[in-house]
Amino acid sequence: MFETGRSKALTEGEVVRIHKYHELEFSERQISEKIDTSQNAIHNVLALGDNYNQKYTSGRPKATTALDERQIVALAKKKTYSIRQIVNAIPRKLSFGTINGDVADTPFVKWCKKIG
Repeated sequence: MFETGRSKALTEGEVVRIHKYHELEFSERQISEKIDTSQNAIHNVLALGDNYNQKYTSGRPKATTALDERQIVALAKKKTYSIRQIVNAIPRKLSFGTINGDVADTPFVKWCKKIG
């Protein structure tokens, strides 16, 4: 049966063999036939070098630290603070959207300001 999706990463031994064959001036196609893997996998190993099979993180780093998130959740659980009041109450300068996102992403807190 034909499988789709991502296959497992190549083992260290396979990566070493790819580099050895490449040093002997084998083409990517010839290497893929010898190791029995795709040409794309061979190309990725050769192009990425030491970065092959390393975790890649993309996107912007978080603006809040773990301490900031605990302070935001503690203030939100009191249910007397609006999001703007929470923004002003914490010592770091964070945006309204950042605070609102942190409160919304916390699974055990349903935030709503107490009226009256």
